[in-house]
Parts: sequence; C-alpha cells; structure tokens
Amino acid sequence: MSDNSASQPAVGPAESGDAAAASLTPLERKRLEKLFAHAKERTTKEQYDYAHELLGQCVRKDPSNLVYVEAMMDNLQTKFSNNKKGGRTKGNRSEFKKAISGGDWTQVISEGLELLLHNPWDVPTLRGIAQACEALHFNEVELRYLKNALDANPKDIEVNKHCATSLARMGQFDQAIACWRRIEEINRNLAEPSKMIGELLLAKQRHIGGVGVDDEPTEGGNAKTATAKPTRAMPTRIKPEEPRKAGSADTDRAADADVATGASGQVGDVAVPQLSRQEQLERAIVKEPTVIANYLQLAELFSEQESYADAERVLTRALAASGNDFQVRERLEDAQVRRLKHLVTTLEHEAAQQPTEELRENLQRRRADLNRLELEILTGRHQRYPKNVEIKHELGLRLKRAGNFAEAVKFLDESAQVPDLAAVALLEAGECRQHLRKYQDALKCYLAAAKAAQEADPERFKLSLYRAGVLAAGLKAWDQAEKLLGRLLRIDPNYRDAAARLDKVRESRQN
Repeated sequence: MSDNSASQPAVGPAESGDAAAASLTPLERKRLEKLFAHAKERTTKEQYDYAHELLGQCVRKDPSNLVYVEAMMDNLQTKFSNNKKGGRTKGNRSEFKKAISGGDWTQVISEGLELLLHNPWDVPTLRGIAQACEALHFNEVELRYLKNALDANPKDIEVNKHCATSLARMGQFDQAIACWRRIEEINRNLAEPSKMIGELLLAKQRHIGGVGVDDEPTEGGNAKTATAKPTRAMPTRIKPEEPRKAGSADTDRAADADVATGASGQVGDVAVPQLSRQEQLERAIVKEPTVIANYLQLAELFSEQESYADAERVLTRALAASGNDFQVRERLEDAQVRRLKHLVTTLEHEAAQQPTEELRENLQRRRADLNRLELEILTGRHQRYPKNVEIKHELGLRLKRAGNFAEAVKFLDESAQVPDLAAVALLEAGECRQHLRKYQDALKCYLAAAKAAQEADPERFKLSLYRAGVLAAGLKAWDQAEKLLGRLLRIDPNYRDAAARLDKVRESRQN
C-alpha cells in the first residue's frame, strides 16, 4: 500500500520524528530527562495525575519519543487498574475536534493528552492523535496510541482498518495482514479483507525483492557516509564505524560523570554512600543526556543481568538522544532480538517441562514473532550493506523459515559461494528448491552440501546425504539412492529411518 502522507496538510516546523528530536537543545534534553525521572517517581507513589502532567510536558516537547509516550500510557493504565474503560468523566472535546479539522497536528496531540487523562482507551482520541502522528511522521508512537485503541475493543472494524493502514504504510505487512484477518473473522461477508490481504502479500514480495544495490551503507538513500561492517552477533551485529578509544570525548565525559556522581564514595572530606554501577550511569545520563556512551554502557549492564526489556528501554532513549543515529538503532535492534530470543528460550523450557496446547501455541507465536523481527531488521541492514554476504545468508535463512522459498534461494545461492557458509547455504537452498518442486536442482544442492560439509561439519554432512538419498529415491534414481543411503549408514547405522528407506529402495529395484 502506498504512503499517502504527501497529501496531508502542512505540518509546520516539526516535519518528522527525527526533525523533532534534533530540534531540542542539550539543555532542553537535560530538562526533559529530569522531568521524566521526577514523573517516574510520582508514578511509584501513585500520584498518577501529577505524573501525567510531567510526562505530558515531556511528550509535548518531544512527541516522537517512544520512551516518553510509553511511560505516559503505562502511568494512565496503572491509574485505572488497566480496566480498559477509564474513568467516568470524558473531558471537553471541542478544542480537540477543532484542531483536527484545522490540521493543527501539534495541537491535536496536546489536546489529546488532556483527554487521555480521563481515559487512556478513548478510541476517538487515540485515533485522532494517531492521525496527527501520521501527518508528522512519528511512526513508532503512532502505533503505540493505536495499540491502546485496539486493546479497548479488538473487534472494532474501523480501529483494525486504521491499524492495518498504518502498519502497511510502515512496511509491517505481516501485522497489517493480521489486522485484516481479524476483520475477516468479525464479518465474513465483507469482501474488502481478502482483497487487501492479497494486495499486502504482493506489496510484501515487492518490498523484500526491492533491495538496494550500493556497496556502502546509506542512510535513507542519501550519500554513502559510513564504513561499518557487520559481524556475527545478532546474527549481524554492526560494529561502530571505529571503536571508541580510551581518551575519546564520550569516554572521558562518561568518566567525568562517574566522578561527579560520587562513584568513589568520597566527595572531598565527606563520605557518601557507594553507588552501584547502574546508579552511576543513570545519574550520568540525567547530568549529560547527550553523552551516548552512558546509555550504551547501561544497556550492556542490563543485558548482562538478563534485564532485556530494561536494556531495550535505555537504547530507545539513546536513539532519541542521538538524533536517530543508525549505529545506535542497530544496537536497539540487537536488544529487541535478544529479548525475544530469551522469551522463546524460556517458553521452550516451560513447554518441555509442561507440554500443554496453550504453551505450544504461545511458543509457536513467539517463534514467528522472532523470525518476523529478524527478517525486518535484516532487510533493513541488507539495504544499508548490500554487498555483505553474511547478511544475505542470514536473510535467506529467515526468508526460508517464513516460507518465502523463491526469495530465500536468491540470497542462499550468493552465500553458498563463501566457503565458511557453503555447507549451510547449499543444504538450505536444496530444501527451498525441493519445496518449489525443482527436484533435480535440489538434488544437486544436497550433493554439493555433502561435499562442502564432509570434513568441517559431520552432522550436516549426514543430513545432506540423507536428504539426497531420500530425494533420489523419490525420483526413482535407485542406484544413486542406494549408494547415498548406504554411505550414510556406514557412517551412522542408526541415522533416522535411513535403514528402512534403504530396504525400500532395494525392494523397489527388484520389482
């Protein structure tokens, strides 16, 4: 689906989330960080209205900041015990409606925050604010407001349509399709859902196939400005352009912040309580919110403690403070993947201990969520690093997992040219081709995978022989099937059902 933002009314000085964040001075950022910290304290003391007043100031000043919006919505939801209906009073909507009709999007957000104080699940208000966010290109927070609208009534067809349209505009096709499928379940007589699902599936294919061709990382299609190379971490963690050296500006300022916060436990002749490393970094961020090194260290600390949600929140703040720096964004993406992987691992353990149908379904959903997230991230990184074969390899694996075999093969064929990746890429490409019913090509891939894995990867070598032998039998190439399965059984006599399959091959030859 196309982005119709060009047809929106003029938006004034704040044209995008990046522009809004970049317009803040360091002094303003510092003030907002202090307001934010004070608001969080008020929330813990159940002073929800006062906290909303403070958080509202943060959001009005930096309306694209997801951390501020999340905290504001969480505070209001806690105020109403997450009852999904808010309070009895509704507030005065006249100024809000006037701002919408006049296309004054900044004022729409400001007036909307006042209305949300009475009900954070007020669907018309949330949709109006989301409309303003669309006009201002605040994509992340737009979805956050729509989430509450959907939570209020998941079966509201118009809300689902609004969500689907926004998600499609942002390229989140799977989630947009999920919204249309909900509409389809709500009213099976509607023709629109099936039509839109078909269009979105086509748009998704075009989006995945329409990747960049430059050999340097680019930001939004602009000039090539970075030389960062991916490494194996996310599986494609991006290093900074150059590692920070001891004595660099950010490192020195972070170290100065440690001294200023009393990390040593002594200020002059007066003893002060020893601060934890987390407390040191949190104080340093409040003191100098533009020093990104402090955010990164705090996020790393949370990750080491397996507090992945906290790490993600800190990196979201870092992204806003950095002006949407792409290296910080990639760290945030890595943190999002770590959090989901940890959740999947936890669910796998629970499902093994207590294999209920509900747990299995939840695990399946979370695995799909993880693959979608990785696919989205890797697609973006491929566009920034179009010559990086490792990213292509990982993207091919995720596409295969998502069932997009035709696209997966394109990337896997390229990564198969790299010796260290060849065994995996050839085996996976063979399975893709078998799904696509290109059986002879699949067989060639399996044989090449076996050759590549023979010395370096014994388990993958055996699996390649097995796949090749089974496929050869299916193609009635009895001699080849007997040879391949026989070779496999000489290596591992108990491998899967290879012995039974070999017996069937020999029986078929005699007949």
